[in-house]
Amino acid sequence: MQAYGGSKVSSGENGAAGTIYRRTAAQAPGSGSLTIDNNSQSTTAITTLNDQTATGATVGRIILQNSGKFTIGSDDRLTTSTGVAVDVRSGTTLTNNGILEVGGTGATIAGTFTSGGRSTVNYTGQTNDATATLINTTYENLGVNNAGTTFRIPNAVSTLDVNGNLTLTGGTLTV
Repeated sequence: MQAYGGSKVSSGENGAAGTIYRRTAAQAPGSGSLTIDNNSQSTTAITTLNDQTATGATVGRIILQNSGKFTIGSDDRLTTSTGVAVDVRSGTTLTNNGILEVGGTGATIAGTFTSGGRSTVNYTGQTNDATATLINTTYENLGVNNAGTTFRIPNAVSTLDVNGNLTLTGGTLTV
């Protein structure tokens, strides 16, 4: 299954990445995978969660692949909850200008992840309290909240850079 932006016409621009939400019958609502895919087409166009009005979406995980670009708007919230909940593959870009709630065990970032001016990333772990790994990035605001979970920075990182608020509501943050 694939969805992606269209090819440019004449001097125009290729379309933004397509989106597919896949959930099996056995998965609970909001626990499927959201895939942002642009079929490896180069474009400046960006797929947005919703840049018109405040909105929220809950998915099990988000996957960016094949030159996909995705932005969470400044008044929007994206919540993930399963396993490696954020998967930003090589050649893709995820920009968080709003609130990104990362459940599961964290993220795999081979592409580009950017936290915008007043954005927040909240890590909530998962119900089995498996260790969750934070994204290697500079955060504007960072929160961790799951009483039984250890949240850790990636092994290759020696510092945690937060420009705004660091909120530890529950769990252990290992730096």
